[in-house]
Formats: sequence, structure tokens, C-alpha cells
Amino acid sequence: IGGFDAAVGWIGETGIVVTGTGGSVAGGLVIVPTNADDAQRLFTQLRGFIELAGGAGIKLTDETYNGATITVVDLSGAGALTGGAVAVPNEIKVAYAVTDTVVVFGSSVEFVKAVIDAPSGSNLASTDQFKSALAKVDAVNSTLLWVDVAGIRTIAEPLMSADQKTEYESDLKPYLEPFDSVIATNVAGEIDEGTFVLSVTGN
Repeated sequence: IGGFDAAVGWIGETGIVVTGTGGSVAGGLVIVPTNADDAQRLFTQLRGFIELAGGAGIKLTDETYNGATITVVDLSGAGALTGGAVAVPNEIKVAYAVTDTVVVFGSSVEFVKAVIDAPSGSNLASTDQFKSALAKVDAVNSTLLWVDVAGIRTIAEPLMSADQKTEYESDLKPYLEPFDSVIATNVAGEIDEGTFVLSVTGN
């Protein structure tokens, strides 16, 4: 695939993203490419290898969205390659897209579409909640971790069984409810420096 630099040299800033909408959870890997042509070339080559192998139990389909090609990778048939030794769910799909500005792998097509839309639409950087938290740490950093604690509760609570919810509301919710978010940054230098801030509601 062209050597180490061609394979990974295009990888720039990278983030692992988990989101929740309507009670469902989605996530993926978001990369800002330093060389979009190299990224596109790599994925074209990998796709070619899969197709030359007769699909290897993997089905690829494409759809166009806002000028980008989203590829859906259906891994449901991959279990047949192991003779049933490895159990694969009846339906397991991931999606990815490569554009001039972002490379995204996601657990769903909807997640990939949301990332493609992010520069011109609603995104984390534009929210008051995130901006308030970022103001308390190093805006220029080597790594950043952000956890929307309140958002996680909003996603998780409707998914709980009746028994789980009863235990949660008595044993955990009173202690979690005041927390809004967690943000942590690291700044690399002669001496690495890290900052961790746990924000509570209203602060």
C-alpha cells in the first residue's frame, strides 16, 4: 500500500467521538488529514484488495451525500470465512467517508453524515457548554478529552430496565445529577502539563 508514510503519514488531528440522539448511541473515529489525496489513495487500495478477494464475506455499497461518497461496510457475511468458528451478528455495518477536510469511520451512516455536516452546522465547538469548559483549560493543547456527563445520563436513562432504573435513581443519580461535564487537556513540552476540570451544573 505504498509504505508506512503513504499508509499513515496523512493522519493529522484525530478524535474518538461518541454521541447520542433520540435515545440511541453512535460513535466513530474522526481524522483531519494532512494530505487528503494520500488518504483517498489508501482507502481506494484497501477497497481494491477486498474486491480482488471476492469480497471476503464483506459487502461494500456507496451513497452520495453533500458531495461526499459514504461507503457502508457490511460485515455480516464475514463469519462464514471462519466456518462458524467466530460468531458474527446477523447485521453488523460500519460506514466511512474521505473528503478534503475529514476522514470519518462511524458506527452508522447517520453518524458519518453528521460529521460531514459539522463544519457548517451545529457542532461541539459552537456550544456554550463546551466553550465554557474549554475556557477553564488550555485552548492550545496536545490532547483533549471531553465528556458530557449530563448528556450521557440523558442517553442512558431511557435505556434502563425497570429494575436498573430503580437502583440507579436511588444509588447513583443523586450523586451524578450535579455534574455537567469533564474536560481534560495535556500540553507537551520539556515537562508535560495536564489539566482536569469537573464542572457542575451552573458553573
